[in-house]
Amino acid sequence: MEMKPTSGPQTGMQCSYCGAKLLPFFYFCVACGKPYKSTESVVSPDIPEVLTDGQKVNRLAPAVGPMFWAFFSAVIAASIIAAVIPDEYPLLGIGIATAVLAALTLGYSMVHWQMLKPAFQRFGFDSIWSYVGLVVLLPALGINYLYHSFLVEMMDPDFARPDYLEGGEISIWIPIFFVCISPAIVEETAFRGLIQGWLMRAITPLKAIVFAGFLFTVLHFSILSFPYLFGLGCLLGWVKWKTGSIYPAILIHFLHNLAVITCF
Repeated sequence: MEMKPTSGPQTGMQCSYCGAKLLPFFYFCVACGKPYKSTESVVSPDIPEVLTDGQKVNRLAPAVGPMFWAFFSAVIAASIIAAVIPDEYPLLGIGIATAVLAALTLGYSMVHWQMLKPAFQRFGFDSIWSYVGLVVLLPALGINYLYHSFLVEMMDPDFARPDYLEGGEISIWIPIFFVCISPAIVEETAFRGLIQGWLMRAITPLKAIVFAGFLFTVLHFSILSFPYLFGLGCLLGWVKWKTGSIYPAILIHFLHNLAVITCF
């Protein structure tokens, strides 16, 4: 006897149209193709993937990790070499580290120039934020002096700061180049230009500034100076972000290091 389809809603486990058995994993009758319930009841709606900041960085800024660890390894290697250099040549270790980091930064900059280029094309000093950064640098230097003077007094009152400008026959421009000019260009290009630029593709600008500032501080290998260096790194990152240019951050970094070796 032939079963004729009936109209109306489906009841039980049989299709009301053809009488075939309904399978719960399908929203339609596999015999006649007639739907008998909504698709949402068997198919999960599309839910946007929720990523943590770390996952976003790994996915959208994958070069951050390799570049940081390359810098980290280079600084470790340069520090080992500098440890065997006689004390009368304090700039030699700094020079080795500077040369290695400069080579790494140049290589990464050439590969990722299209991302880095806008920060070098924009002058930046037409923005008021570059001058705000310069103004903030003054109290930052005062904090630096007081903070490190306190640490020296507490830990080693007889500590003598290295006088990079007292080089005898060495030209004054050599320590200025290795301590002020080169670090300002290399570190700002690496941390504010490349690393912070990559991070801003993955996370919010504020988080990118803080994260880049943290990596910048870690690479200086100074636990006692960590709070101050972290604040300085965030200031430089903030200036780079607000001006859209690398030059104001380079200038502030240069003036900071110059003040440290000449006045402190």
